[in-house]
Amino acid sequence: MKKICLAGIILAAGSSSRMKTPKALLKINDRTFLEEIYAKMSPFVKEVIVVVGADKDEILSKVNIKGAKIVYNENYERGMFSSVKKGLSAIASAVGGFVLNPVDCPLVMEKTYKDILRFHGTRPFCISVPSYKGKRGHPVIFPEALIKEIISAPDDAEKGLNYFIKNHEKEVCVLNTNDKGVIININTPEVYESQLGGSRRRSLTG
Repeated sequence: MKKICLAGIILAAGSSSRMKTPKALLKINDRTFLEEIYAKMSPFVKEVIVVVGADKDEILSKVNIKGAKIVYNENYERGMFSSVKKGLSAIASAVGGFVLNPVDCPLVMEKTYKDILRFHGTRPFCISVPSYKGKRGHPVIFPEALIKEIISAPDDAEKGLNYFIKNHEKEVCVLNTNDKGVIININTPEVYESQLGGSRRRSLTG
């Protein structure tokens, strides 16, 4: 599939307080979560920006994401929205929008990236969101028209990105998928063990 003019942003700046270890470095088979997401996203976008914050040095010393642009969010404690803004400020050239995925959502299938990008291509002014059995998840694609609005918005940890999307609900287009990975956030040891116990991949299409 030919790369389309979108940037990709992977959010890996959080402190992983519930996991007690950097989520970016958790393993899925023989790759870290960050490597897994990068490998799936990068074939379909113009560039990939990885936003780091807490545990920056440890993460960058242990991952292989050659080709990604690394951005440090010194304000990572303000929440995810501040990291989105930091990533957007690092986009090198004009793009038609951006694909967003947090590092704790590594189980999305590569096919889903391809499907959501194709879906967005037919409705480029929408916020394109994948869902599984009626529940929305990631990755989310935002159109170019909203980039300036996001960058100029205040860092609001209480409202954040979900609040922003809610305010643009009329622009949301949902792609129904058979990929359970779009709704799985691996942010506690218990979820990690249930989904990837022994670092093995489970079937997520049932």
